[in-house]
Amino acid sequence: MLTPNRLREQNDGACGVAPALNIMRLIYLDEAGRAAQSQEPVLVRAAIVVAGDKQWQAIEKDFDEKSASKIPKQHRQDYELHAHELFSTEGREKYGNRETRWDILATFLGLFKKHEIPILWGAIDKAELTKKYRNPYKHDDLAFLLCVERVDWWFNKAANDEAGILIADETEPKDEQQHKKSLRYYRRVQIPWAQTKLKHIIDTIHFVSSKETLGVQLADVCNFFLKRHLMGKRDSEHFFKMFANQIVFGKLYPVDNILFSVFACEDCKADHSF
Repeated sequence: MLTPNRLREQNDGACGVAPALNIMRLIYLDEAGRAAQSQEPVLVRAAIVVAGDKQWQAIEKDFDEKSASKIPKQHRQDYELHAHELFSTEGREKYGNRETRWDILATFLGLFKKHEIPILWGAIDKAELTKKYRNPYKHDDLAFLLCVERVDWWFNKAANDEAGILIADETEPKDEQQHKKSLRYYRRVQIPWAQTKLKHIIDTIHFVSSKETLGVQLADVCNFFLKRHLMGKRDSEHFFKMFANQIVFGKLYPVDNILFSVFACEDCKADHSF
C-alpha cells in the first residue's frame, strides 16, 4: 500500500511532497487566581503539552468514552467542563449531585497520567511580589512569562528537535494583545532575565473559546486544583494528587524554593534560578 510515508520515501521531497517533519506539539494554557488578593492570594498559569499527531485522538476518544458519557444527556452536545462547577455546588443543576460531579472530575483528571501529559506552571504570590518589588510586573503577565519560559525549557530537555504552538482560553482583548506582544518579544528579542530567546514556541498565541477545545478544558482543571493546592485547601487535595506526578516543573514566585521538578542534575540548578 502506498502510504504517505512510503510516498515521501520514494519521492524524497519531489512532486510537491515534503520530507517527513518532526512532531508539532500543542501547548494548552489557562490560568486561575485573578480575583482579589484577599480571595485568591496566588495566581497560577499552567500549560499542558500534547503531541497532536500521536496523542490527541487517543485522549479525545478516551474522554468521550469515559467522561462525556457521565454527563447528563441533555448537556452532552453542549458541555464545557469547568473545574469550579464540577467541584462546587455551582454545577449541581447541570451535572447532578456531588458524587456524579466528582466522578466526572476523577475520570477527567485520570487522562493526565494515562496519556503521560506533561504539566509546567508558574505562579505568583501576590503579597510577596508586592513586598519585594516597588513596581512589579502585572501578575498575569509575569505568570505567563514564567510559564512559557518553562515550556521552552521542557522542549530543550525532552524534545529539542520539536516545536510547539500556544493555545489559550480567550480573555479580554487588551490582555490577549498584551500576551501576543510579550510572546513576540520573548521569541524575537530575549527573555527578560536571560540572554536567550524562546526557541521552540512558534507563531503567536492563539486564543479560543474553551468550549471548543478539550485541551483548554484540561488546562482549566489543572490550574484550578494547582491554585487550591498552593492556597492550602485540603478539601481538594485528593484531586491535585491525581495529576501531581505529571508536573515536570513548577515554581511559586518570588518564593525562592523550587516546588516541583523532575530534573535534579547539577546543570539544571542554575537553569532553574530566575
